[in-house]
Amino acid sequence: MTAVCRLPRPMQELNVSNALIGDRLALDAAWERDGYWFFRNVLDLGSVGRLADVYREFLAEHGLIEAGDPLCRYTGASLDSFPLRMDPFSERKVWREFVREPAIVRFFTELLQDEPFWVPTVEYRATPPEARPVAVDDTDRIVFLHQDGFYNKGVPFRICWIPLAEIDERVGGLFLAEGMHRGPILHDTSRPPLYPVPLQAVPPARMRR
Repeated sequence: MTAVCRLPRPMQELNVSNALIGDRLALDAAWERDGYWFFRNVLDLGSVGRLADVYREFLAEHGLIEAGDPLCRYTGASLDSFPLRMDPFSERKVWREFVREPAIVRFFTELLQDEPFWVPTVEYRATPPEARPVAVDDTDRIVFLHQDGFYNKGVPFRICWIPLAEIDERVGGLFLAEGMHRGPILHDTSRPPLYPVPLQAVPPARMRR
């Protein structure tokens, strides 16, 4: 279960799985227990940098960041003409170049102990900061709480999230509901088309960032 957060409530950090790489049994046990693997500093920085450069070029073309700004700081430009789902960027299919990078292939081959096959379900996100007072109730800062399996029933896959800029606790990022990957399904099936998950359905002790 994942959600994208603008600013998360206080929560524990994800378990780091770097030490388990190369030990298939330990990796499987961690996945069974937690429902995820979290790695730090395992991807070739040159490969990630080349992908990030294309991303930054796209944002700069729309005037949302200054060209060459490694921090991708929002300029405050109007978002009226910006494609929020970033469809023109998706059409460039830059992910294909990234997953063909030899260093990236080597890492995922070692991790999976098999040649990786990438399912082309790709989303790009660039979220500008919001100028508003901090609320007492932070639930409105949690965006699109969901369970991936609910929307992809019967498809055997593992999602890979790669941040292309620094994301600290203040900014937000991604949070997971640890250990809830085996169910139950929490989506409200009476509320199509997104069938939202109520935040109160996730025990606070399960939240990890």
